[in-house]
Amino acid sequence: MGFKDWFVDDKTGNYSVKVQCTGCQRITVVKIPSGKTFEKWSEKIKCGQCNGSWIKST
Repeated sequence: MGFKDWFVDDKTGNYSVKVQCTGCQRITVVKIPSGKTFEKWSEKIKCGQCNGSWIKST
């Protein structure tokens, strides 16, 4: 199980988003549950390395 699977219960209908930490600038891809927006997901999830927030990466 990878980092992107930690916060996802049901794997069907999930979508992947490339995100960047606002603190340490780390970039990763996360899977967000279907029915949940990126904004809602990012409210509670913090970077494991620096406790920063996540934004969508380009």
